[in-house]
Amino acid sequence: MELLSPDEACQSWGIVLTGGIGSGKSTIANLIQKLGYPVIRADELSRLIFVKGHQGYKKVLETFGPEILSPSLEIDRLKLRKIAFADQEKKQALESLTHPLIRLELARELEEKGILKAPRIWFYEAPVIIEAGGVDRFLGLWLVVCPTAIRYDRIRARDGMDHETAMLSLKAQVSDGEKQKYASYLISTHGTFEHTRYQVLHALETLKTLKLAPKV
Repeated sequence: MELLSPDEACQSWGIVLTGGIGSGKSTIANLIQKLGYPVIRADELSRLIFVKGHQGYKKVLETFGPEILSPSLEIDRLKLRKIAFADQEKKQALESLTHPLIRLELARELEEKGILKAPRIWFYEAPVIIEAGGVDRFLGLWLVVCPTAIRYDRIRARDGMDHETAMLSLKAQVSDGEKQKYASYLISTHGTFEHTRYQVLHALETLKTLKLAPKV
């Protein structure tokens, strides 16, 4: 059997799971994974390219300088985010460095998970896929939404962000209203977990109507 290319696996079988920072994407991704669907997380791929020895580490360090390093000489992603999100040109520079490398890591993950050999619906949790202009590469897009005030509280508590960094992070991303133009399904996380779970199960039911969806 001929293997799919990574691009074919994305276009014919990949569902993007996205939403603003603090919207609850990871909660949805964990639930989907427990229900038996493969999930690949862009944030985990991003961590790989920031590890010492990876070409991404070297390129980001050359671009942003040693002030982004922790005492152990690891890239401090919170420091990097604060610097990049405060300046549009620096943000674009960071994205131009990281997005191609993340795409290479995604191809590797698709192969390791056997999706290229045995095609099936899979999910790609990716926070800035719309900003990166990569939506058209995938079969569909599920958008996780939540009021900004709740997201602010979540990222302050979860990531230990100060007020300035939290606000920069929220403002750096495309608004939910704009993102909805790209969405094939919306999932809200501001209610109870049971309500969120119901929405996910309903969304998964819609996959049965897709031409290439597996029998579930």
